[in-house]
Amino acid sequence: MKIVISEALSNLPVINSNDVKPLQGNLKDLSKKEYKKLKSSIQKKGFFVPLYVWFDEGTDNAYTLDGHQRLRVIQKESPKGVNLPFVRIEASNVNDAKERLLLIDSKYGEVTKEGFDEFTADLLDFEEFTKELTTFDNMLDESWTGAVSSGEVSSGSEEGQSSEINQTSTLQPNPNVVSIAECVDNIEFMKRYPDGFFDIAVVDPPYGINIAAKPHRNNHKPKQWDKNIPTKEFFDELFRVSKQQIIWGGNYFIEFLSNTQCFIFWYKHNPAPSFSDGEMAWTSFKRPAICFDYEYYGNHENGSVRKEKSIHPTQKPVELYDFVFTRFAEPGFKILDTHLGSGSSRISSYKNGLDFYACDNDMEIFEDQEKRFNAFVNSFKHGEEQ
Repeated sequence: MKIVISEALSNLPVINSNDVKPLQGNLKDLSKKEYKKLKSSIQKKGFFVPLYVWFDEGTDNAYTLDGHQRLRVIQKESPKGVNLPFVRIEASNVNDAKERLLLIDSKYGEVTKEGFDEFTADLLDFEEFTKELTTFDNMLDESWTGAVSSGEVSSGSEEGQSSEINQTSTLQPNPNVVSIAECVDNIEFMKRYPDGFFDIAVVDPPYGINIAAKPHRNNHKPKQWDKNIPTKEFFDELFRVSKQQIIWGGNYFIEFLSNTQCFIFWYKHNPAPSFSDGEMAWTSFKRPAICFDYEYYGNHENGSVRKEKSIHPTQKPVELYDFVFTRFAEPGFKILDTHLGSGSSRISSYKNGLDFYACDNDMEIFEDQEKRFNAFVNSFKHGEEQ
């Protein structure tokens, strides 16, 4: 996203948008409608009000005390970072900084009850302090329930808009988790991001065995996406934008990969002699190889009949990604998936508190994945996910 910085701010110091964190945490929720409105405002009017930034000398972190929502939009729309003018705010400690933040009236976003309670939990004499703020004067009322979170933030197309490629989905029911998916070419997608932006790339590229072309394959429509393996350019970009990699079917891409001691073997218990016992993933991690023992073939899954209908001919179970993420990732990690497929990796990332960025170039499969992910999020929010 192109951002014009007001000349009136040219005498102020600047800080890269990727080097600033929002002090407010979960205090406010930004709806999809507000996100679009704010994004449009930034595009049309430029950046004409500086960020208010507090520098925590104890941690060397920079936190914005005002401009959270503008920063949120800019970080999502310009992942490479933008130099933004700022005014330095002095505060003796984090609680002092929080009180100063509450004194600043923000136009965008509504205060949620849960976020408000979490944000103010450590503030001393908070009730007395709150009485001075008309913006927050109803929050000590026990009947106050806070804003209803819409659970949606989108940086993509308008609702109802559909295109053959480059459709975007950015769902954020939990403000702590980013979940971005686009129907776009994976190399084009990766080129948007700076070196090492993702903590781990967990990808499942085509193996080049043309399995998707078989008409009987799980009753899916024959397609040609598995005719060839990815190009050298794909792997060059993958290694550029990610710090670590886990690549399913690594045994098919030996020419592009280095020696490793850490393979993941998924033992599927497939009894058919014409099928492999399992699948292998190459990883860049320096640790012992591990095995995931989980029955998964035909309509069989983990000792019973599979309840969920597959939406992809080579669909992997969410449990497989749960196994991977709980062993190789940490909450808050940025995960990249260049071949989203059925979206099992996206569902698992959401469950495990990981920021997730993904793409797929098949619109039909992408839309089926969207429906599956939406259904999961709705059940997860209502405590139905098992």
